[in-house]
Amino acid sequence: MDTWTELLSREEPRIRKAFTGLNQTEKIAARAHLIKMTTESGWHPEQTRSAQIALDAIKDIP
Repeated sequence: MDTWTELLSREEPRIRKAFTGLNQTEKIAARAHLIKMTTESGWHPEQTRSAQIALDAIKDIP
C-alpha cells in the first residue's frame, strides 16, 4: 500500500485506515503536507481537492 495513494484516494475509509496506520511523527508530517497542499499555490486543483477531502476525513483523529 502506498500511503499517499491511500490518503489522496478521496475514499474516507481508505484515508482513515492509512492515517491511523502512521506513527505520531508521520501523522504530524502528513497533516502538515495536506494543509500545504490546500493552502499553497502551485498544486493542481484536483490535488488540492483530494487533500481537502483527506483533511476532512482525518479531522477527528489525533
